[in-house]
Amino acid sequence: MYDGFWADIGKPEDYLELNKTMLNHTANQRKMKSGKNVEIKGAVAFGKNISIGKQSIIGPYAVLGAKVAVGKNVRIQDSIIMSGTVISDFATIDGAIIGEGVHVGKNAYIPKGCIIGDHAEIRDDVSLAKGTSICPAKEVSESVLMTNSV
Repeated sequence: MYDGFWADIGKPEDYLELNKTMLNHTANQRKMKSGKNVEIKGAVAFGKNISIGKQSIIGPYAVLGAKVAVGKNVRIQDSIIMSGTVISDFATIDGAIIGEGVHVGKNAYIPKGCIIGDHAEIRDDVSLAKGTSICPAKEVSESVLMTNSV
């Protein structure tokens, strides 16, 4: 018999919801170096060796894996960003799962329900429709206006 916590995370939205639950119970709010003008909101978790640019807002419910680099004026909430990912200046990520080693370009918009596969590249000024999935190692150079798998 198992007495611990168990949750079914068979769907991406379940995985995001479980992360919210875990963050509410275990989140750390890592102190950022002074002078960076970074806003950390609510429950968040950071891996080692992350960097966050000026004027960025992280959280609530954001998980940034090890060696994630976030540019300036970036907004990340309700999302999981895996290790080694680069989020360029002025990007917005809201309710998405971003794989390892992904590059998100400047002014990119990645909304709720999007899943970006490992090592994909979302180019500058690209917006994705809600619920869009991007295959691993895929380069997306134009906005995706309707929910799609690319």
